[in-house]
Amino acid sequence: MSVYMRGPKGLIKASSFTALQIDQTSTL
Repeated sequence: MSVYMRGPKGLIKASSFTALQIDQTSTL
């Protein structure tokens, strides 16, 4: 399954595990 997360360049598609890390990085 893939999810879309907000990234520095807009929406990015990543796996749930990767997205989790990206989300934490973007939030902090």
